Amino acid sequence: MRTRGLVQDSDDEAHGRESEALWIATYTDWLQRAQTGDHSRVVVEIEQRQGQVSVPPHTQALWNYAKSIALFVGRRTREALVTVEEIIAAGRMADDDALVALGLAAQARLLNRTGSPLEALYSYGQAESLLRRNVNDIEDSLTWPGALVELFACALDLDSRERADNLLKLCRRFPEERLLAVERLAIAHNTAEVRLWDALRTARVPPFSVNAAVLEEAVAAAGEANRLAEKIGIVVAQADPLLWQGIWHAWCGDPRLGVSLLDPILEDGAQHLDTMRLTGAASRLHGLRRAGQQDRLREVAERESHIAAEAARSRSPAGVAYLWERAVTEHPELGGSGSQLGHLLRLWEQRDRERVQFAHDLLELRITHDDLESKRQELDDLARRDPLTGVLNRRGLDPLLRASARLPIGETAALLLIDVDRLKEVNDSRGHLAGDEYLQTVARALTGESRQDDVVARIGGDEFVVLAYLSPNATEQPQAIGERIRTRIAHNTGGALSVSVGVATRTQPVNPREWTAAADRSMYESKRIGGNKVHAVMLPAAGEPEAQISG
Repeated sequence: MRTRGLVQDSDDEAHGRESEALWIATYTDWLQRAQTGDHSRVVVEIEQRQGQVSVPPHTQALWNYAKSIALFVGRRTREALVTVEEIIAAGRMADDDALVALGLAAQARLLNRTGSPLEALYSYGQAESLLRRNVNDIEDSLTWPGALVELFACALDLDSRERADNLLKLCRRFPEERLLAVERLAIAHNTAEVRLWDALRTARVPPFSVNAAVLEEAVAAAGEANRLAEKIGIVVAQADPLLWQGIWHAWCGDPRLGVSLLDPILEDGAQHLDTMRLTGAASRLHGLRRAGQQDRLREVAERESHIAAEAARSRSPAGVAYLWERAVTEHPELGGSGSQLGHLLRLWEQRDRERVQFAHDLLELRITHDDLESKRQELDDLARRDPLTGVLNRRGLDPLLRASARLPIGETAALLLIDVDRLKEVNDSRGHLAGDEYLQTVARALTGESRQDDVVARIGGDEFVVLAYLSPNATEQPQAIGERIRTRIAHNTGGALSVSVGVATRTQPVNPREWTAAADRSMYESKRIGGNKVHAVMLPAAGEPEAQISG
C-alpha cells in the first residue's frame, strides 16, 4: 500500500512547505488547547478551517485527531469516535495504511477509556496488522512516524508493555527531524508515566519501598518532555517539573518539600493532569505519611473521597497506586512487616496481569488471522490477474461478467471484445518480447480509456475485454467507447497495431454465455470487413433478433 507525505507534489514547492509549516503549527496549537480547557473552541475552529481550505489527507487526519481529543476531553465521546472513523475512512480513500492505522489506534484508545476493552483490542489488532504489512517500508514514509507514536501510546493504554517497547524501538529508528515535535513530546511523556508506574509498583508489596532508580528514569523522561514542550511553545501540565519534583521528594527525598510542591498543583482540582492526577494524589498521601503529618493526612483523605471513587473505576496503574496509599492511610498496619495485604495484592496483580496476557494472546491470534487472511487475499488477487499486463484474467472477469449479466431491466452494460490485429506478424518479425511490450501498451491504453467502474481483462493471447456500465442518462454510446479504444491503441503504438472491436450491449438480464457469444460474433464481423473496425449489436429480448448497430 502507498503512504503519502504532508504535501503533494506542487509547481510551487516553497509555497507548499510554507503551507505545511502553517498547518502543522495550527495542529500543535489545537492539540495543546484541546487538553488544557479550551476544547469546545478548538472543535469549532477545526470545523471552520476544514470548511474553508483543502489540505492533504495526512494534514486532514492530524486535524481530525486533534478534534477527537478535544471532543473526548469535552465528554463528547460518541462524536470523538465518529471523528476517528473519518480518519480511518480518509486513509482508506487515500490508499494510505499509515492513516488507517492512526485512526484505528486512536479508536482503540477511546474505546479502552470508555469501558470497551475487547473492542479496543480488536481495533488495535487491525492497526498492528497494517504495521506488520508495512514494517519494511516505514522508514521511507512521512506518515508512519505519527501512526507509530499513536500505536505506542495505545499499547501503553492497553497495558501491553512488550508491544509498547517494540513500538518505541521502531519510533527511535526515525531521525528527530522525521518526527513532529509534538510526537517526540508524546513519546517522552508516555515513557515517563510508564516508568513512574513501574517504580511505584514495588511500593505496594513487601518490603514496601519504591524503586528509586526507575523513578529517577521517569523524572528524567518527564524533564525531556518538558524541554520539548518549552521548545515548541506549549504547556503540558503532566510534564510540569514541579509536579515531578514533588513526586520524587514524596517518595525518595524530603517528604515535606514534596507535599508543599504537590499541594498547589492538586488543590485546584487538577482535572487537566489526566492520569497524573491520581499519581500525584497518591504521592501526596505517601509524602504526608512519611512526614508523620497524621492530622493533615486524614483531612486530605476525607476530602478526596471522589478521587477514591475515580481510582476504583479506572483500573489503571495510577488508580491502583492511589487506592493502596489510601488503604494504608486508613489502616497503617497494612503496610507493616507482618501484613498479608501486600502478599494478597501481589497475587491480585499477578492475576490481573494474567487476565491482560490472556486478552493479548487473543489479540495475537486475531492479528495472525488477519495477516493470513491478507496473504490469502493477495494470493487470490494474483491468481485473478494476468501476470504480463496486470489487468484481470478470465478467472477474475467471470464473476463480474455473471453479475453484470444479471443486472435488472433498465440497467445498461456493454461487453467489448478487443482482438489485436497482426500481433502474430509482430511476434514473427520483432520477437515475442516486442509482442509482450505491445500487449502491455494495449492494456495501459484500455485502462486509461476506461472509467472508474469499468472492468478491463485479458482473456487470451491477443484478446482483451472491457466491461462498461452506462447510466440511464449517459450521452456516450457503447460503440463510441469502442471507437475511443481503437483510436487510443493506434496512437499509443505509433500505428504499429490496430484492434478489431466487437460490442454487445444488454439492457435486461441475459445468459452470460450468450452475451459473450454475441460480442465474439460482433468482433469477428469487424475482422471480416477488414479489421481496425468497431461493430456493435444490441442484445434482444427473448425471441427477438439481434439488432445490428454497425457493421
